[in-house]
Amino acid sequence: MSTAERNFTEVVPGWYRTRGGALAEVVQIVDPRLDDTYPARGLLGVYRRAWTIVGVSLNAKPASQEDLVTFLGTEKPREKKMVKKTVTRWVNVDADGYTRTFDIREIADIEQNGDRIACVEMTGEYEVEVTE
Repeated sequence: MSTAERNFTEVVPGWYRTRGGALAEVVQIVDPRLDDTYPARGLLGVYRRAWTIVGVSLNAKPASQEDLVTFLGTEKPREKKMVKKTVTRWVNVDADGYTRTFDIREIADIEQNGDRIACVEMTGEYEVEVTE
C-alpha cells in the first residue's frame, strides 16, 4: 500500500478512488452495529462508462482492487483524459519556394497566384487533455 492510500474505517457518502483506480460513489452507509462485511454501498465505475451497484469492503483481507483508498469529496470529480485531434491543411507551394497554408482546398485554389507548382494536403495528429 502506498503512503497516499488508506483503508477507511469510517466512510461518508461521496466520491472515492479505489486501489484499482476506479471512481466509486458511496451512496449509503450501513449501520455499523450490523457488522456487515460490506458496510459501504454505492456505485463503482466500470468499463465503457457503465456503473454497477456494489458493496465495497472497507478493510478486505487480502487487499482488493475495490478498496476505497482516496476520498475525493462530495461533488463528482471532473475526469481528465487525453483525446486525439486531427488537423488537415492545404499548402500552396510556389515556384520560388514560397508556401501558404489554407484550411480547405477550394480556398487554396482560389488564392494561388499563378506560379503554384503544387498544392499539398498535410495532416497531423496531436493529443490534448480534456475535462469531462
